[in-house]
Amino acid sequence: MLAAPPSTFVACLSPDAAQNALMGPYDDSVTTPKPFALGWRLLRICGWTLLAIVGVALSFYGFLHSNHNQHEIVPGLLYRSAQLPAGEFVRLAKQTGLRTVINLRGENVGRDWYDAQFRSARELGISFLNYRMSASRELTVEQMTELAQMLRDAPKPVLIHCGSGSDRSGLACALFLLEAGHPPEAVAHQLSLRFGHFPYLWSRSWAMDNSLKAYQESQRLPVRKVAVLVGN
Repeated sequence: MLAAPPSTFVACLSPDAAQNALMGPYDDSVTTPKPFALGWRLLRICGWTLLAIVGVALSFYGFLHSNHNQHEIVPGLLYRSAQLPAGEFVRLAKQTGLRTVINLRGENVGRDWYDAQFRSARELGISFLNYRMSASRELTVEQMTELAQMLRDAPKPVLIHCGSGSDRSGLACALFLLEAGHPPEAVAHQLSLRFGHFPYLWSRSWAMDNSLKAYQESQRLPVRKVAVLVGN
């Protein structure tokens, strides 16, 4: 006996059943994402987002240090930077008429970067002051007071620098502005991402923020003014 063709059985079914028989079984795996697939997709989105954030951060960091993080803070008075090559330091000194350099990395006789800058400053008749501090270690109020005195007494214009120009330089510049009576927003801005200061995650540079805050809280008397005369 010959089997009837499939169409013969389809014809005996109701219209809905016939349509289902022709289309075959419904496979929901095609249209309904599985939990694993959703998790993997979310993970990929998070991964790409994180890469984008890191990429932007690295690009900004590279931009900051493309010019050694040089910034004019108070025209004709205060400048900040990372450690400058000797040639770049000489160029800046002549361009701005620097009279003082405050090196926050401390005295490092015998190190190429130190000897080169010290020699250049001496040849240009620029005062060279050292004040050793660490970006990851809080300064006491006494140390902050000592640094403030150095800033007040230094002949202007003055260049303040550390290694990267982000943390220690930021604290010293914030202290300069605080003592000179600048608005709190201007003081706080010196310790910001604008200059590469990032006191989060694994960074311990929050010590600079804490040092400034403790000093501000200790100063309840009227703000002492930094001499602003270029001839000081």
